[in-house]
Amino acid sequence: MLAFIFGVRRTLRENKELKEKISSLEVELRAEREKTERIMLAMADRVLTAAGCFGLPKEVTQPKAAPVKLAAPESLVSEAYLNAVREDGIARGKSSAEIDLMIERLKRGESVMPEFDREDFILPN
Repeated sequence: MLAFIFGVRRTLRENKELKEKISSLEVELRAEREKTERIMLAMADRVLTAAGCFGLPKEVTQPKAAPVKLAAPESLVSEAYLNAVREDGIARGKSSAEIDLMIERLKRGESVMPEFDREDFILPN
């Protein structure tokens, strides 16, 4: 019975490894097909222009550009932190101008309360 369980576990492990290998090979195959398609389109374009016809449009012969992702200026964590700072400022009764000034300082990496920068902190023994 124990040998059967180990055999099943081995078979499951091998299946998992084979599935991973299949996935990587499918990605490689997809890339090769895209490359072959681009080569075929480029050859068709050359044949058409050599024959005196209009060539294929650039949208067809050029590889498609990946869609441009707009880069977020801040990560979700820093955005949540800045929101927490804003809420804390509101809870402390700060004006919106003061809160915006604090947030801008945080974004630049400066201290939120510059008066603390001038003080010397001495740690107790």
